[in-house]
Amino acid sequence: MTQQYGLIGRQIQHSLSPKLQNAMFAQEHLDANYTLFDIESNYFETNITQLLSQLSGANVTMPYKQQIMPYLDDVSDRARETASVNTLYYDQRGRLIGDTTDGAGFWWAVAQLPLTQTINQVLLIGCGGAARSIMAAKPNEINLTVASRNSENFSRNQVVVDRLLQIPLQALSAISLADYDLIIDATPVGMFDETSILTTQQIAQIPKTGIVIDLKYNKKITPLMALAQQHVPAFNGLGMLVGQGGLSHELWTGYRPELSELMKVIDEG
Repeated sequence: MTQQYGLIGRQIQHSLSPKLQNAMFAQEHLDANYTLFDIESNYFETNITQLLSQLSGANVTMPYKQQIMPYLDDVSDRARETASVNTLYYDQRGRLIGDTTDGAGFWWAVAQLPLTQTINQVLLIGCGGAARSIMAAKPNEINLTVASRNSENFSRNQVVVDRLLQIPLQALSAISLADYDLIIDATPVGMFDETSILTTQQIAQIPKTGIVIDLKYNKKITPLMALAQQHVPAFNGLGMLVGQGGLSHELWTGYRPELSELMKVIDEG
């Protein structure tokens, strides 16, 4: 009987996760299929329990990374710490567990970049589920600053950053980008329009040796990347997709694929 896996989220038609995961299942000769489960917010509570009962495992994306947690038997320490779940799997006791592979997947992707300099000073923009996972998985050698737009959520986000990193949250409008080796956009800004989280003036502050990563990948070149590439190298979130997807796959099957080979699968598309 075919095992069913999938991605649970909203407005996820652009996702490359089915291509990635089904390629891994084929390589391992597993009778399994991965598909998309796009659930409208109004129907999440009424549909999610039945859906979970039909799946052998799943990924979770916006806007349900936190909302799904009460429907699980347990969550990992890192998922609890970040209040974010991106992977669902069954443990040896048959319990449905929530975990997050976003942070480890992101830092794996950074390590694959064709860099000529060492990255130490990093600016992370955003405090959502992926951003919190990146904070929690931060390598010791990285000096991480977190910034957010001034909004009604700023005070709440400050509490999160203080809990995870014991540092203050910075206002993006008041911060200079001149001292950062890497700038990460972990916000949804520009996903469905042509808006950039950074202005042209802000991007001009980035040193020539700097790098920009926009975690979005629904566009090969996001609005932020289009602006940044006039000044510094910029990358989308495909590397993180592969990193977190490979680690999710290992939780489901016990097999860790060669992640660098998976990048070729994505690049072919």
